[in-house]
Amino acid sequence: MLCHHCCSALPSSRLTLSDWAIEFSQLISTRTLKAKTLSGRLHQVAKLVDILGGAQRQISTIRPVDVATAIRSVFDSGKEHLALRLHIEADDMFNEAIIAGHVGLNPVTHLKRPRPRVRRSRLTYEQLHQIRRVCIRRGRSWLVDAIDIALVTGLRIGDIVRLRVSHVVDGHLLVTQQKTGVRQAIPLDLRLDAARVTLRRIVERCASGKEGNDLLVSKRCGKAYHKNYLTSAFSSDRDSALPRSTWGDGKMPATFHEIRSLSERMYRDQGQDTKALLGHKRQSTTDLYNDNRDSGQTMFKVVPIPGRRKLIAHIKASIEA
Repeated sequence: MLCHHCCSALPSSRLTLSDWAIEFSQLISTRTLKAKTLSGRLHQVAKLVDILGGAQRQISTIRPVDVATAIRSVFDSGKEHLALRLHIEADDMFNEAIIAGHVGLNPVTHLKRPRPRVRRSRLTYEQLHQIRRVCIRRGRSWLVDAIDIALVTGLRIGDIVRLRVSHVVDGHLLVTQQKTGVRQAIPLDLRLDAARVTLRRIVERCASGKEGNDLLVSKRCGKAYHKNYLTSAFSSDRDSALPRSTWGDGKMPATFHEIRSLSERMYRDQGQDTKALLGHKRQSTTDLYNDNRDSGQTMFKVVPIPGRRKLIAHIKASIEA
């Protein structure tokens, strides 16, 4: 049974939401976060101050019902994913307030997390093939290349636009995932059976005919495409290839990112280790890659392929980002 001290706010705390938001924002700013992530979190903190009673409300007066009501109102307004992020942010915010000695109870602890409804449709291989045909008809070979790389590797679009021919080392495509930092060595022999294509074939096609430019997906001038441009171009060709009724009532059309999910499902059916392929395996950073400060090289973990004798576990190389 919890004592009164653990179940109530500390009586001496008169700290306002505004003052704690400033202190908490400074705290999270010291964490290792990407600029975009930090900016989003700071906006969420400001939103919490607004929906939990305003700047002058004392944090010691906030109860679970207050947080639940505030987040529910955001959820019911149609901003379901924002409601989830606010729940997570509020939990961290009040845990830190406990550590700082301002409150004795986290009002978020016993609240259930909001569950946003997934509205984005899945993509089938047949649908992707139709979209790909439109890309070819419109002369967008660069988009076809991006689609094929995404399907065969399962990579995110932000990683695809950064791939270079020079990233191919010892028969492997070396990838440093921009989102997670995971470093992988994907064998060029990787084959997606249902599409009857290997990564080697796609890389060779992307690399052919390019002089002084080793980006696998690039403009005619040799510069890289921005990932948002590829996403927009894909959506345009998708809408030309498939009627809106394809996705059903209340569902959003599949985006380029859904190719990653399609790739995972197709590889799972053929027995591929999809966690290793997509970089989702939960191990410490040092288990996935190592930095060698003396040589400037990095260890890339090799993605296993079913039926292939495992010769090496890592590849040491230095590649241009």
